[in-house]
Amino acid sequence: GLLLQVALSTILLVAAALFIRSLGAARRADPGFNPHGILLASIDFFPSGIGAGEGAALHATLLERLRALPGVQAATLASDVPFFLGSSSSGIEVPGFQPAPDDRAWTFTHRVGPDYFRTMQVPIEQGRELGPDDTKGTPPVVVVSRTFANRYLGGREPIGHEVVMGNRTMRIVGVAREFKHSGLTEPSSPHLFVPLLQDYQPAVTIHLRAAGDPMRLAPEVRRVVR
Repeated sequence: GLLLQVALSTILLVAAALFIRSLGAARRADPGFNPHGILLASIDFFPSGIGAGEGAALHATLLERLRALPGVQAATLASDVPFFLGSSSSGIEVPGFQPAPDDRAWTFTHRVGPDYFRTMQVPIEQGRELGPDDTKGTPPVVVVSRTFANRYLGGREPIGHEVVMGNRTMRIVGVAREFKHSGLTEPSSPHLFVPLLQDYQPAVTIHLRAAGDPMRLAPEVRRVVR
């Protein structure tokens, strides 16, 4: 059917080593996440006309089946990929934070699936990870980066604090250790992670952590998507 054709025509598999454009630089610098042993598979439901409700359910089912594959240690989805597919920046409001004149509060925004930080091996320093229960029917939540917490909350407790983006008010449930997104030399910037299951995106990239060579799982990932 159309969905099968779209899935098979848009899936793109690349080795984890390609997370880092320069392998020499990667050996000398710490990106803050573990790029080794990751398989990436990009897929887009938009051309098939799938709606948000059905698409979110497909994402959840896809993750469940990928995690059941032998040799898979963790799997998640994300709307962007460090060093490859960039995130967007958004204006925000953080109650209690007063920006300087002619300035504004802003953050890079990422939409990620359950277990994103465990898959990327990025520690959660406070609170919790985004999980499978953070869906459309539950209160909006976010995880923020350490720089976000330091810049906008200062010494205030971040867990439970609110962040307003457009017409959405979201509650912080976790603070993640800082890691690189656009390059190894990027300055520390505020980052905010929204549950993909609460904010559906038709184009996503599977992030799958393998116990061995991730490319050996490529045929199985194609089969699951099919």
